[in-house]
Amino acid sequence: MPEHVHLLLTPGAEITLERALQLIKGGSSHAMGAELGRKGEVWQRGFTDHRIRNGEDFERHREYIHRNPVARKIAHSAAEYRYCSAFPGYKLDAWPAAAKAA
Repeated sequence: MPEHVHLLLTPGAEITLERALQLIKGGSSHAMGAELGRKGEVWQRGFTDHRIRNGEDFERHREYIHRNPVARKIAHSAAEYRYCSAFPGYKLDAWPAAAKAA
């Protein structure tokens, strides 16, 4: 989405959800600032979380995320939206070295 993001995360035992979000938001803010040549806030403070309870809950949330670009009329199907995990060419980036050291 142009102005928000949905993530399904599974933090490991050694990192909290809050720390994972801090790393994601901080790292992406730094990268965007370097790319665009500007400083300042990119993300709003805080986030909304929901603990996935079971497989059905996971599927419901994944489908909600996949329907988001369609509901917003950005794409006719989730598979057309290149920033969606439903996109056929979607793949995760390699885990950055800085994150491994954290």
